[in-house]
Amino acid sequence: MFEKLVSALPYNPSLIHQLGFYSKRLRQEQAIRRFGLIFILLAFFIQFFAVISPPQQSVAASPNDLINNGISSAADAANHCRNNALEGYGDIMKNYGISCDAIAAAPTVTIKSTDYNRNLYSMGHNPYGKAGETPVNVFGKTLYVRYLWSWDTHASSSYKALKVTVGATTYFILYNCGNLTSIGLPQPVPQPVPCPYNSAIFTGDAACVPPPPPACPQDHSIPATDALCKACPQDTTILKKNPLCVQCLNPRYPNVLNSSPDCKEVCKLDNSLDTDNKLCKVCEYKADILQSSPDCKACDKSANSTDVSSCIYVRKSAANLTQGLADATTRKAAAGDKIDYTLYAVNGSKADVKDYVFQESINDILDYANILDLHGGTKDSDGLVTWPAVTIKPGQTVMQRVSVQVMQVIPQTPRSSSDLGHFDLVMSNTYGNTVEIGLPASPPKVVEAVAGTELPHTGPGSSMIVAGMIAVFAAYFFARTRLLAQETKLVMQENSNGGL
Repeated sequence: MFEKLVSALPYNPSLIHQLGFYSKRLRQEQAIRRFGLIFILLAFFIQFFAVISPPQQSVAASPNDLINNGISSAADAANHCRNNALEGYGDIMKNYGISCDAIAAAPTVTIKSTDYNRNLYSMGHNPYGKAGETPVNVFGKTLYVRYLWSWDTHASSSYKALKVTVGATTYFILYNCGNLTSIGLPQPVPQPVPCPYNSAIFTGDAACVPPPPPACPQDHSIPATDALCKACPQDTTILKKNPLCVQCLNPRYPNVLNSSPDCKEVCKLDNSLDTDNKLCKVCEYKADILQSSPDCKACDKSANSTDVSSCIYVRKSAANLTQGLADATTRKAAAGDKIDYTLYAVNGSKADVKDYVFQESINDILDYANILDLHGGTKDSDGLVTWPAVTIKPGQTVMQRVSVQVMQVIPQTPRSSSDLGHFDLVMSNTYGNTVEIGLPASPPKVVEAVAGTELPHTGPGSSMIVAGMIAVFAAYFFARTRLLAQETKLVMQENSNGGL
């Protein structure tokens, strides 16, 4: 259009008015393109700073982490190990033979949750009922290990970690939580055994020698280790060589002296025992065997006759009182819903279980709910609820309850990068079985669930190239409009001066 007006202007001077109108439009277009270029450049710089300063993962502290908010370096992890003040972190390392110096010298690597044939186990404080979950005892404290890939929402996850080698064994310490990760189930190293004769030294020490043998209790003139110091089988207060050491002449009573008034009746369940012998005691669970019999057990799964606590069978359930659901897991809970958890303990033995203590961790529940009533229980700072000890009779079922109410405003806090069970919109709880109650998600949480532990890698370089190309195009059109406006102005000046 501009070329046509300029070429026709010498033959038709009246076109100068159209050229003036065209010049005015070009100035308006130049102003619009200027503003457009400014905003595009601002967007470009915002994209640039977003690339060089990417968003950080959520660092919401999780009660499952061995170190809250993780570690920043090998030196940081070694300091936690040496201080040993944070949940006994140094004791945990010591249990598996890992020294604080080895941690300080550990290199940083990146591992995938599926490495080592999907056989990586991660350790934490809380049970979640995840795949491979196994309790481990570390100096009297129970921790839990489970497959690292059990936290995955996609094919696999990547973790920055310290690689610590102990002999032929390799461990990893995850940066984002400080949790110890092992190849296979972690194997504790044997701890030094105190000397049985001197607790100030250990077995194997040259000074760990038995004291001199004591004197024979029946005859102090000979040592207890002498072959002559052999007690009478039927009466240990005299020696076997004593003429009074003669067993009951009746072969039915070989375990008493012939001179004993008890050389009369025999134990009904074992003819080799006297009726008054302490071994002749009927099993309290089965009347047809002795208490000393290996079959005298409180229940079938009991390891031994005294381990009656192993005969307790536990489970739990949850009811949504607000929605009238006997099983709260069948539908998502809503804001303000009242949930009633019930813990059951059944005595499957044939004896009383005394001083049984109900203990329940409600850490994950408290992410989204407030306590209404612990029904006689008390909660400590770690979220562990404990009830007073009770006696459970054979076949009896004892129950304890926890009543909570879902918060009126359900938190939409991003999940912790170190503990994907923390703020995952699921109230998870384990007592024998695992009870999981879902909660409604906001759009950002839906995106988070789809994206998994990491946002998709869209490629910051590609985004910068696209943004740069858009800025170049905008600058080109702005420069072109500006050039046309200047040329139009020159043409009009020359025409006014009679140059055309």
